[in-house]
Amino acid sequence: MTFMLMFKETDDTWCIMRRPSRFTHGSRQSRSVQLCRVTTLVVGLLVCGIYARFLWPSSTEREDADHDIRTEMTESNVSAEKIQTPQQKLWLTIGIPTVPRRNDIDYLMTTVEALLQELPSTLDAPLYAKVRVIVMNNKKGKHVVFERAKTRYQNAGTDVLLSRAIAASHIEFVDNPGDFVDPFKGKIEEPDDLNNPSSRPGSAVRQQTCDLITLMEEALRRPSDYYMFMEDDFRTCGKALEATKYAIGLATEMSPSWLAMRVSYGMNGIVMRSRDLPPFSDFLREHLARLPPDLLWTGYLDGRTYDKPEEDTRVNRGPLMVFKHNLFDHIGTVSSFEVRPDRPKWPGCYESMANVWSLQEHERFDPRCDEFDVSPCIGLTTDSKAALIYKGGHSFQPP
Repeated sequence: MTFMLMFKETDDTWCIMRRPSRFTHGSRQSRSVQLCRVTTLVVGLLVCGIYARFLWPSSTEREDADHDIRTEMTESNVSAEKIQTPQQKLWLTIGIPTVPRRNDIDYLMTTVEALLQELPSTLDAPLYAKVRVIVMNNKKGKHVVFERAKTRYQNAGTDVLLSRAIAASHIEFVDNPGDFVDPFKGKIEEPDDLNNPSSRPGSAVRQQTCDLITLMEEALRRPSDYYMFMEDDFRTCGKALEATKYAIGLATEMSPSWLAMRVSYGMNGIVMRSRDLPPFSDFLREHLARLPPDLLWTGYLDGRTYDKPEEDTRVNRGPLMVFKHNLFDHIGTVSSFEVRPDRPKWPGCYESMANVWSLQEHERFDPRCDEFDVSPCIGLTTDSKAALIYKGGHSFQPP
């Protein structure tokens, strides 16, 4: 209102004091003054509108400003537990079983930190809320490093940036409920770990198999398209999730019925469709006292049934596909087991999967398939053309 009075006063004064032209007489002069007043009033209203817009922004502008302020505040001070991850269909679940090591050596924190760098860190990321990481503590109440990691990432304090909080929201830290324990403990003789040609598992290894089964069951409570086995002493290489997605796409073009995909070694970096987990879990349970889990895995791939060689209980009998690059770096030098023989060097990030000493030949990458980035590409009913087209449209370059 003050503005309106000011412009009205200015309007009258300016227009009356304005010297009339010598060609303006009578009513024409009056009309000129009136026109001047109207023009000045319109200009005044426009100025008032601009000023009001400055003082009172629109609801959309206020929302945008509030969002910017919240973002700025959140970037410097946010808790991971406040990020609400929507319950949508998962693309990948990563299962990480963990147990304490001697002197509480901390591999887990390094493992989780490296994986955190690869998880979606913005709300508009393509894989946001589509990846779930389960870190399962298999020694409840006895795993100091697990509790430290849980506090650091799941119950994060005010030092966590928004991007890290979003990434950490994909990780769940859970304790093994202890429902499945080694049924043979104390009932059969323990093997000599340094002289065990048949690789018969002792109680600790059998319990490791039990824990893998429990972790798979936990993952299936909220099924995803794919499940990846991971160990707690492997550092995730840069762009590993991107590379895994690329490898899965290639494998599906080449052999849609593939049973599993290898992107690393050991019981780490093995990808299966979630629907194929129950038959594998049953296989592990049936042969619990026969071999360690990684060797049982190899037997399952081969369709072995041991006592019943004529039966292959696998629902999916497709091939194992192998990515040509190793996507995880083994950092553990102190084993979770008391006795472990010396071993050759493990391949590092993006080194070839063609020469991994611990893998059988059909679990290694076939160099003849270098053009396709995954193997096997020979001796199968594969659509090589489709694979190359896919590769051309989804090319992946290691960092």
